[in-house]
Amino acid sequence: MKRLLSRWFDLSTTEGKLKLFIVASGTFLLVLLMMVGTLSLTNRPAFCSSCHKTMLPEYTTWSVTSHSKINCTSCHIKPGLVNTLTHKVKTLKEPVLYATGTWEKPIKPTETVENENCLTCHSSNRNFTVEGDLIIPHDRHLNAGVLCVDCHSGVAHAKIYERGLTGEKAPVPPEKWTQEYAKTVAAPEFTNPVMDTCIQCHSKRGKPISCETCHKSIFTPASHKDKTAWRTNHGLEAEKNVKSCQSCHNFGFRDKGVKLDNPAAAYAWGNAFCSSCHSKMPPGHNNTTWRNEHQFAERAKGKKNCEACHRPNNKYPDAAPTKVSCNQCHWEPN
Repeated sequence: MKRLLSRWFDLSTTEGKLKLFIVASGTFLLVLLMMVGTLSLTNRPAFCSSCHKTMLPEYTTWSVTSHSKINCTSCHIKPGLVNTLTHKVKTLKEPVLYATGTWEKPIKPTETVENENCLTCHSSNRNFTVEGDLIIPHDRHLNAGVLCVDCHSGVAHAKIYERGLTGEKAPVPPEKWTQEYAKTVAAPEFTNPVMDTCIQCHSKRGKPISCETCHKSIFTPASHKDKTAWRTNHGLEAEKNVKSCQSCHNFGFRDKGVKLDNPAAAYAWGNAFCSSCHSKMPPGHNNTTWRNEHQFAERAKGKKNCEACHRPNNKYPDAAPTKVSCNQCHWEPN
């Protein structure tokens, strides 16, 4: 190398050293510009679709959502030059996987979008949504460790992976994903936060799920305020109009879709909110005298009261809140 340099540059002279410095500096700048250009090119959303046709579902859904002006890397790479370079090094294997067809199918998110990514554009001081009725203190959620994507998981891609719309068994292959099709997929119920998400999270974290927790003008019905009386009477009210229960208690809770002759009992069996209470042993059931006393309770309240929790016999689906059925003790002809 030294002999080669001495042939091109006379390092014994100032002029030769200056030539070497200029050539070395020019080479460094050229390499730097190529790196910057490569980073800029690979950071563009169009790069994902032009080089990876398999990612057209992700690209087209992004292009029709509210984040269509935001680069993919703004969300999927943590802010900072070091994080960007680290991510690029990690993904050097991707061209090889693509060329050999050995990438993981379907493509799924591998890294969580952190709050710091969202907060480069959004403020944590927002307290309610544009509708005005909802109370959503974003700062309290952030302080509790809630991720922005816990609520806004579909904001850019409409939850296409979670919905099974990508991969080998997808109803539409990647190459046929157009913007027109993406618009039908990216409906508001998949891109915007929904009440189900709020209730599921609050229930999981042990937080209140009453109406006034999140709403300014929607309140828990007056009939629900006396909990002792409502615990006794709500089944009778449900028999009159079970749809009134569905207006609130169908949100955030899995519904098994149980079909029974009694719509109120079917709802209590199928709705996870109802079953979570109906599966617990009521006061008085756990004493040693209940086996002898329950016949009087059944006569006073009627058999329907028992069926809110129990299967009368084994011909019913195994979806009742409790697996204790009447014909376990009482013989009943089929």
